[in-house]
Amino acid sequence: MIKRFVLTSVCFLLLFSNVKSEQKFEWNFSPILQKNWGSTEYELNAEFLTYDPDSVIISRQIISILEFPMDRFTVGAELEINSFDTSKNFWYAKIAGAINITNPNENMTDNDWDKVLGRFDTKFSYTESNAELSGLNIKIEAGRDMFKLYGMNIGMIIGVKYQNLKFDINDFSGWQKPFDPINFVYTDSITIYSIVPALTYSIIYTTPYIGFISHNKLSRNSSVNLKAALQSVLVKDEDNHLLRKKISTSSGSGLGFLGGVEFKIKLQKSKSGIQPFIKLTGDINIMKVETNQTQTWYGDDPATPDIDDTGEVSGPLPHIIRSKQISVGAQFGLSF
Repeated sequence: MIKRFVLTSVCFLLLFSNVKSEQKFEWNFSPILQKNWGSTEYELNAEFLTYDPDSVIISRQIISILEFPMDRFTVGAELEINSFDTSKNFWYAKIAGAINITNPNENMTDNDWDKVLGRFDTKFSYTESNAELSGLNIKIEAGRDMFKLYGMNIGMIIGVKYQNLKFDINDFSGWQKPFDPINFVYTDSITIYSIVPALTYSIIYTTPYIGFISHNKLSRNSSVNLKAALQSVLVKDEDNHLLRKKISTSSGSGLGFLGGVEFKIKLQKSKSGIQPFIKLTGDINIMKVETNQTQTWYGDDPATPDIDDTGEVSGPLPHIIRSKQISVGAQFGLSF
């Protein structure tokens, strides 16, 4: 963390080292409305040695993939300060925040596989659930034009994004194949359904990023920005499996990609000097973290009726977190 902080500080100084105190600047403030698509998911991979009915040692692998939907509308606000002159050495710094106002339309899905080399590779369970989502997004970003390339202004950006997501899963429906331990096979699938709370899932992404921006003035009052950045992804998640009385936690770091486009039109300025504007945005955010998960039972798991699991701990288990998020937004704001 110290190295990242030092690197970010150096980049910030480089961005604004030549900004003069007498340089003109303007403030922009705008509400934000966004439509979002995508998901955050985790893959759990448990591999262990066990015995088959003939007492032969085998390697068995259980894989679970839980995908949580993120299609929703969010609202928020953005405050930006930038240099007034967009033709030379343009710079900006901004902070934005948003919360979701709708729940996902897509279902949360849970897929499970059981693999034994040379014996079977079986998908033995699939369920869908309605998801309730509360989320908070915060972004701080700064950028500055550095040079021209083929007539385009190319600059550098640094920033950090914070995303806190909490899902409530209060039902499930799907199918499951019971396992026959005597014949060591899965039998025909059966339908499963429940309307009781199944699990809660929370995940926090903190992503410092650094990249490039192309800031281009189309006309006197319109401009378009294109940006691309690499992210250092820091993540922490918790899955509370209410039906099995089990909490699964993990934390780790990985990498990601952030891309975006922004189109801005300034409208007629008022006599007081305030100028309204319209901004249209599009963003894509891709992240991946490979870490380990630890599972702790806070009660007796009904899936193992012959054993009291209370207090048992399992792990570390290989745990992969992936997220792909796409959003489009509209802003109507004021420059002053």
